[in-house]
Amino acid sequence: MEGIAKSEGRLVAELAEASKRADEKLRNEVAELAEDHMARRGAILEGLQALAVRLGAFPQQLEQLTGGKGTAKAAVAPNDSIEPERPRLRRPARMRF
Repeated sequence: MEGIAKSEGRLVAELAEASKRADEKLRNEVAELAEDHMARRGAILEGLQALAVRLGAFPQQLEQLTGGKGTAKAAVAPNDSIEPERPRLRRPARMRF
């Protein structure tokens, strides 16, 4: 009986260790995915903010305007230089009954 208990104890310990390894691996993968997601999110947010600035819909920060040195950046387009393209609307075809 004592041999069976020891054997089961070892099996439980091995299962606990395998569970810890799997948990650690999963935790690392989730952390990596979260890091990748935040990097993509930051890049997308930066792109959207730049677009909004170009369209004049987002106030520019003084640092963005001056490049942190007190002189205006040449890359910032004036608000009136971009004309939004108006979508062309199609008229629906007449329905015959």
